[in-house]
Amino acid sequence: MPKNTKPYNAPRAQTRPQPSEALGNTWLTDSSGLLGLLKGVLHGIKKNDKDIYKGLQQCGHWDSYNGRAIQYTGMKDGTISVSCVKRCDSPDCPVCQRSVASRKSKRLSKAFQENRARGGEVLFITATSRPFRDTRDSIALVQDFNGLAMKTVNNYTRRYDGDDKAIAYATVEGTYSRGKCSKDHDGSRVSAFYYVHTHAHLLVGIPERVVAERGTKDLVEKLKALWVRTVRKHGAYSKTTDGTGFRVDYADNADKLTSYVNKVFDTSALTAELTLGHTKNGKGYNLPQVLSLMSSDSRMYGRYRGLVRAWFEGMYGRRRNREYGINRYVELFEIRQHRYIEDYVRKRTTGRQDYQVAVQQHIQVTRDKPG
Repeated sequence: MPKNTKPYNAPRAQTRPQPSEALGNTWLTDSSGLLGLLKGVLHGIKKNDKDIYKGLQQCGHWDSYNGRAIQYTGMKDGTISVSCVKRCDSPDCPVCQRSVASRKSKRLSKAFQENRARGGEVLFITATSRPFRDTRDSIALVQDFNGLAMKTVNNYTRRYDGDDKAIAYATVEGTYSRGKCSKDHDGSRVSAFYYVHTHAHLLVGIPERVVAERGTKDLVEKLKALWVRTVRKHGAYSKTTDGTGFRVDYADNADKLTSYVNKVFDTSALTAELTLGHTKNGKGYNLPQVLSLMSSDSRMYGRYRGLVRAWFEGMYGRRRNREYGINRYVELFEIRQHRYIEDYVRKRTTGRQDYQVAVQQHIQVTRDKPG
């Protein structure tokens, strides 16, 4: 063999890490959490012979495209974060709902903080009706109202231009009752039933100029009247004369605004039943709480299985969120934030080149921070 030559070795085949190389197995989120239970509950719900939540059925499985094994990260609160698995990004998924809610709440917080910083008012509205036995009907009612509410907010500031237009965000939320209701949505007495309490949440930002010229009372009354008309249109009942079915809160400071924004995505903090004399009072369960109960108690499984299936079937193909003008105010917030960063860096740097470098470095560090 000639000098300075090495024997030929055939290259080893390059293979991607397999799930078996990772701690646990491919379906960790199935076997250890609530996602597997939810998949079993939803099994068999189809539309045009296809599973209506195919993405949810794949959530938690190993993502072979990233070329890495499943990774597990222990968090300070004792939970385990799982990466390199497929995500469905459904707001109702036990695995994905926290990250989905976090992204939405950060975006909404920017928009409505900007409205408050400009001297505007922020309204947080909760609209409820008597419970429906058929969850699909209650979802249709709230969807109808949310769409019309966006038009109402738009019309309220139609004659204004640019940043003087109102902004709004509406969402459909559902909580599961702890107790039974003995009256149907129209007030007729029926056999007691458990139900999904479907309700609307609206965040409305009214600019300073509009507040000064038109106030907020007229808009609130328009939205309240709209809710009453929509409820009646769907043959339901809502006791609005004393504010029971239509509640309005004002976010007059940043802390209160933050609590309202988070409340939109944290249904465990919301009252699930109407505070009517003939309806059971108390707080309802959110979906993870219901799944936990179902996993540990067969009676709870039988009680809530049909309700969970009805909620997912009713929400399929429907818009959960509607919004008006949010993107514009997010942009204004980020412009103002960037200006503050520039002012901060300018005070601590000398020379034009040093200043530009420092700004870019600060922005890069800010973007790279987790969460």
